[in-house]
Amino acid sequence: MAHGLIEAVGGKQANADDDLDTTPKPYFVVIDEFLHCFAKMGIENSGLPYVFNHLFNHDEVEKWVRKSHLVAYPRLSVLGGLTIDDPVDFAKTFGRHTVSGLYDRFLYAVCQPDFDWDDEWDAGAPEHRCPGGVKIPSEIFKLKKEWIAKDRDARDRLGELALRVATVWTAYNHDQVMTEVCFQAALRWMEKQEVIRRMYKPGLAETPQGIAGEAVLNVFRNRRNADGTYKWTSWRKAYRKYHWERYGPGVISQIKKSLVQDQQLEVQRDEKSGKPNGFFRFNGG
Repeated sequence: MAHGLIEAVGGKQANADDDLDTTPKPYFVVIDEFLHCFAKMGIENSGLPYVFNHLFNHDEVEKWVRKSHLVAYPRLSVLGGLTIDDPVDFAKTFGRHTVSGLYDRFLYAVCQPDFDWDDEWDAGAPEHRCPGGVKIPSEIFKLKKEWIAKDRDARDRLGELALRVATVWTAYNHDQVMTEVCFQAALRWMEKQEVIRRMYKPGLAETPQGIAGEAVLNVFRNRRNADGTYKWTSWRKAYRKYHWERYGPGVISQIKKSLVQDQQLEVQRDEKSGKPNGFFRFNGG
């Protein structure tokens, strides 16, 4: 698959006697069924995640296959669609092979369940705009550092993505200098990315029990009140909404017991009887 990707972005055989054009060229790859691509990444020793990670920062990539030496010089952008139902399926798709840098290099958008396609929608005539050069003032880099410093663990990569997004906006608006207003708008978009990433996380577990445990804990971790505190949530309703029956009742019961014993979930009790009332919440951390 890595070999095929490099060929798709202009890869050619690099022979010592050849005079290759090393000028980077833009490539926009649209992958409607992105799940197939991620399945290839999950294969042991797959080079595909490395290729994507490498092309995030570089405009040159090469691949050796037996005696074949393939090289390409793309400026790569990728748009992919994932047909998944919930964060559990997302975690299965973005597995352990994506946590070395691939997951946090993407921007995410979630299609709402009530989305209704307009069959009469007309995009109109396309407008062709050639991007211009962009100058980034020092004040922009200072704003980026200040924004990241508020939550470095979550925002380190997002700050870089904000800078890239604002650069694209500025270039296609034909503005020669990136403005603070433009960059602040990009930061607001990254804050929406933070909300999405709190729910849609890559999966780290390898066993079925571990995958189920991640799925359960992720639900309670993302249930919050307006003030940011963790929200009491009905176990029964969560069980039905997220179809935890797929893991088996015995597995889910053991997970609930373990999460409570490890103090990752807090049990709500009836004020009068003191008995558990079926509601739980994430216990911080």
